[in-house]
Amino acid sequence: MRAFIAKEKLIRRDGNVCNMGKAFVVNSVLGWFLDRRAKNKISLTDMQNYVTLLQEYIDGQVELVWDNHILEVSIKDGET
Repeated sequence: MRAFIAKEKLIRRDGNVCNMGKAFVVNSVLGWFLDRRAKNKISLTDMQNYVTLLQEYIDGQVELVWDNHILEVSIKDGET
């Protein structure tokens, strides 16, 4: 996980301020779908789709927000 965070530059430091916003979201989504996969509640295909979604989030193509335990996806052009 550390290598992934470093590679994707999910944690940014500006002086004595550390911005970890994307790292927290990525970690929470990873934890959520890995937990569901361990309980056999999500398919490997769905898991791969979430990995793709996370990459789109990291690349700035979509926004991800948790709302009442539901992951909401907003495409950067404003669609949900």
